[in-house]
Amino acid sequence: MAKVQPNFKEAVKYLQRSNMQPLCKVLDILGSVKWRLNKDILEMMEYVWSIGGGLGEIPKRFNERVISPEMLKEAPFREKLKLLKEHQHNKENHSLRCEWLLRLSIAQSFKTC
Repeated sequence: MAKVQPNFKEAVKYLQRSNMQPLCKVLDILGSVKWRLNKDILEMMEYVWSIGGGLGEIPKRFNERVISPEMLKEAPFREKLKLLKEHQHNKENHSLRCEWLLRLSIAQSFKTC
């Protein structure tokens, strides 16, 4: 039920002696609570996304500019470092967009419930 490092013997010893039933009951109760969706907040989030994002925790829909391999080849060393940082930032934003779209699609599926 709990994840501990295998060589952490003291934690394993305490876990073997502990009673996990109350914790399991609480988790069952939490799992049975119905979800409620704040439709006003969802509408605002959809609106911010539709105008390009970039507000609050909503990521931007598009990168400022795409860093091409040609740009990196032609750039001097210091400029190349800046371009690589921007490229890394673009990759991180892509990951945030993917996560955001997944969460948004889940919220939209609850909107019809």
